[in-house]
Formats: sequence, C-alpha cells, structure tokens
Amino acid sequence: MENSFAAIYKDGIIKPLSKINFKEKQKLVLKVISSKSLVQKTKGMINANAAHLKEVAESEELLEWNP
Repeated sequence: MENSFAAIYKDGIIKPLSKINFKEKQKLVLKVISSKSLVQKTKGMINANAAHLKEVAESEELLEWNP
C-alpha cells in the first residue's frame, strides 16, 4: 500500500498536516522527500516586498495547490 501526505518535523516527531488513514501502532516504512518552500522555488520571479511575497506564498490557499 502506498500513501503520501505532507508532514512537519517538530520536537523529534514527524507530524502529518492532515488526517491519515493508518491503524494505531501500525509499522510503516517512510521515504522522506524534503522540498523547497514555494518561496524558495519562486525566488526572483516577482519583484516585490519579500515579506509580503512570503506571506502570500505560504498561505493556506496556496498550500492546497502545492501540498
């Protein structure tokens, strides 16, 4: 079975950013693919205030397009 989901690593724990469908204590094999943030991917494409661009690029609305 394959399943992919976005997660964050904090305080030594990998935490999913959305509901996942695994059984409690189910053993998993993880393949970690660390990606650049949308801000890093689009750096230099638009000439504007960096703080404003970061806020827009990391908004929840855009996260739905690029999980």
